[in-house]
Amino acid sequence: DFISSSPFADKTGWMAASPETMQHPKYANVFACGDVAGIPCSKTAASTFSQVPVLVHNMCQVSKNAEANAKYNGYGSCPLFVGDNKLMLAEFKYGGVPCETFTTKQDVPLKS
Repeated sequence: DFISSSPFADKTGWMAASPETMQHPKYANVFACGDVAGIPCSKTAASTFSQVPVLVHNMCQVSKNAEANAKYNGYGSCPLFVGDNKLMLAEFKYGGVPCETFTTKQDVPLKS
């Protein structure tokens, strides 16, 4: 309710933010990340972890009156339990495009 009733909210009730820079479209010194951000990505710890470096860089840029130029690619990941003590890690970026970061094959389940 705090965000959805504030001037920072988008029409869906999330905090309005650029999907790439995490910057609010109206207030240049306001940024969002994590579960509150109204961007088209999964609300996971992995997403937030990937957003933080972009957020910090862009906040520093804006504090120096420079352009917020770091870009978040929508990275997120979800462990998927597929039975028999096995799991798969789904890693993706905006648009559901696969974005694997591990060196092992991720198209077959591994023992958990």
